[in-house]
Amino acid sequence: MAIRLLATDLDGTFLGHDGTVSEGNRRALHAAREAGLEVMFVTGRPPRWLPSVIEQTDFTGYIVSANGGIIVDAGRREIVRTFPMRTVDARLAVDRMLAAIPGLEFGVERSEVGMRLAAATAMDVTAGVEWSPNSEFVMTPGYQPRGAVAGSVPTGDIHDLVAGDRTVKMVARPPEGDGRTADELLAVLEHAIEGVIQATHSNIYDVLIEFSAAGVTKGSTLALLATELGYAPDEVAAVGDMPNDEPMLAWAGNPFIVANAHASLLRRFDTIIGRNDEDAVGRLLLELAGAL
Repeated sequence: MAIRLLATDLDGTFLGHDGTVSEGNRRALHAAREAGLEVMFVTGRPPRWLPSVIEQTDFTGYIVSANGGIIVDAGRREIVRTFPMRTVDARLAVDRMLAAIPGLEFGVERSEVGMRLAAATAMDVTAGVEWSPNSEFVMTPGYQPRGAVAGSVPTGDIHDLVAGDRTVKMVARPPEGDGRTADELLAVLEHAIEGVIQATHSNIYDVLIEFSAAGVTKGSTLALLATELGYAPDEVAAVGDMPNDEPMLAWAGNPFIVANAHASLLRRFDTIIGRNDEDAVGRLLLELAGAL
């Protein structure tokens, strides 16, 4: 059965190490779609980190955002579906995590259907700056974002920040001096929350644990959307690099990983393409499109 849909992660996979789209990947994306190969971006990024990628690629398809918590229609630049945590679940998980590791600090991504993406500006993640229009992103007072934050980000008690059943993604950082790796921290927090919400991580260079509603992953939302669009698993290829990509790689009938992938993916999946900085996904796009 021919591959008709490619689902690709962004950071560490389709994007270069600096968070930008190479000219080779951009051209390959356009050529593949012109040949009839559907492409989806499936990313841990929240919607506020998507405008620069959309504008670099002129992408008009669907984006699975926030590790499966959101579906964005890039052509309309609009959030069309969300899969938020229940407030009661988020609060219970927070209590369990704080009991296991006192001093955790949290960030919260909140979203609703109908919210629109802003235009990309200098206040963009590729410039090392986090942007929070419409108070999509809120945080506890001690949380340290990855980059500088443009404008004022609301802060408050984590139990208040997750109220309203709007939390599509939550992130946690350990207290200063904790010393654990992301893999080690993930193991501790997964044990603590006991499946109340979903935990993963996506950045080998950043000790940041990411959470979504129970059962919500890149794989679950990709499966839902692909099935609705008429694609069987055997018609879907997926490519990624980190533990948060594992559910979509496991669901897709044709999983690929980049050579710079996390060790856990290198152990599980056999089909390895080149590195993200070598336009590996672009070459894969052209190969798949040529087989249609």
